[in-house]
Amino acid sequence: HDWGGWIGFLLCLRAPQRFERYLALNIVPPWVSRRAMAPHLLRFWYQWLILAPGLGYRLHTSGQFVPKVLVGASAMVLASQSSASGAYHPFGIPHAFWEEQFGMVLAEAMAAGLAIVACANGAIAEVLEGAPASLVASGDWIGIAQALADGPLSRAPGSRVDYPPELVERYSTSAAAARLAAAYDRLLAA
Repeated sequence: HDWGGWIGFLLCLRAPQRFERYLALNIVPPWVSRRAMAPHLLRFWYQWLILAPGLGYRLHTSGQFVPKVLVGASAMVLASQSSASGAYHPFGIPHAFWEEQFGMVLAEAMAAGLAIVACANGAIAEVLEGAPASLVASGDWIGIAQALADGPLSRAPGSRVDYPPELVERYSTSAAAARLAAAYDRLLAA
């Protein structure tokens, strides 16, 4: 996700033997130049589908694409960087700073039983409260690597994590709809 996706791409390119699959959401693909990428375009065919106007949105929101991808994954890493650690941005490129808000990707990962390694930034710790997830400090790349080595990379590929059912249910569409309806009821009763 975001610039953490770039770091993941670099890791996959530098050590392909360590990765079976990699999914980065909500990032611009790391095209260096057309000339440099031309020999590799077929490897990134799926990104063209996701980037296609309208099609990428439909693939992601249809309820079909993300679950199929998550089934083959072993872990989800959310290496979000807080505004306090902005100096750690790779290449020193200026960018907007913010604290991570609610990430649907966390709820999707829990529902799929994926191991989660995330930076304790913004609302991430709150969303994962009570979950058997690994939280590391924002910008602690060694900590992320250690959490991956001790967790999902130490188990068989595709291994699943058992999240408390009430935690997974908290972020389901039915629970969200019930909370929204209750809020409207309180508002209309006032």
